[in-house]
Parts: sequence; structure tokens; C-alpha cells
Amino acid sequence: MMKLRCTRKLIDHFDETHVSGPEPEMPESLLGCWYANLVWYWRIPMALCVNERTLYAVVIPIGHSDSLESVYIRLIERVHDAVRRVGGGTEVADRILEEYRGGVRILPTNNRSLLGTMNDLAFHLDRSLECRMLKSRLPDWVEHDDDLNVIPQRLLGWSDARSRLLEVCNAAIE
Repeated sequence: MMKLRCTRKLIDHFDETHVSGPEPEMPESLLGCWYANLVWYWRIPMALCVNERTLYAVVIPIGHSDSLESVYIRLIERVHDAVRRVGGGTEVADRILEEYRGGVRILPTNNRSLLGTMNDLAFHLDRSLECRMLKSRLPDWVEHDDDLNVIPQRLLGWSDARSRLLEVCNAAIE
């Protein structure tokens, strides 16, 4: 099961309720908890999802008929692809997919440092989208993910999220 910690903006966008009170006991997954925030580019709403352990970022455009459940489904698919893309291997990618397929638990955010990192990533995403739009290119969301995940992060000791994701995957193999 995935823990998805959403900002109030994202929860309000979908008119969802979140869990308040004591946090439920859940088994820890390989990648752990994900955070999600609502970001806008022009009039396009997007969920910027960031992994707490690796700071790996995934951008998911939100359509009019989407729900948090559909964002969760696309997130686990994109994470599965990302693990394979960075060299984590099919075995680890499939393990992560199985861990997250058990459903999603929507929780409020609780890590201010990570929210600061998400704000930085939202700024970089805006610049990335702007550069691609100036070149008259339609957004390829995987390219934007790749752009965001090679930015050195202070919370990772100035390493990047792509390298950190690969480290976590390699440790899971051993």
C-alpha cells in the first residue's frame, strides 16, 4: 500500500477528505512515502509527486475527470517505468509495483523540508515547460521528470534523485 501525503491545495482541488488524527500503522515499502502537490502551468493543473526517500519527482497532468485515485494509478505506473529507466532492473520495478498495488492511503503532509524541495522543483518544472513551449514542443512528461531528477538536492547531500533512486534499487537487490 502506498502512503500519499497530499498538500491541502491538491486535496481541495479534488474535493477529497484526508485522514486526520493518529497515523495508521502500515508496512514500509522499498521507496516509502510519496508527497504530492498541485502545481499549475498556464491553465494546466498537474500533480508534482516526490518520493520522500529518494526525492525522485514525477509530474502527472490532471484532467477534468481525474481523481486522486487516478493520479495514484498513473503514479505507480510511472514509478515502475522510472525504476527500469534508471537501471534498477525489472525485478525491483515489479516488487515496487506489487507493494503499491495494494491501494493508497491519503494523508496530510508532515515534512516541511520536503515541501521546500517540492517548491524548488515546481520552479524548475515551470522553467522546463517554458523552454519546451518556446520550441513549440508538446510536453513529454517523462522528459520533465528526467529534467527534475538530475538537479542536485541539498537533502541528498547535493546528489541527484536519479542517482539516489538507483542506489535504493541496487541495495534492494543485495
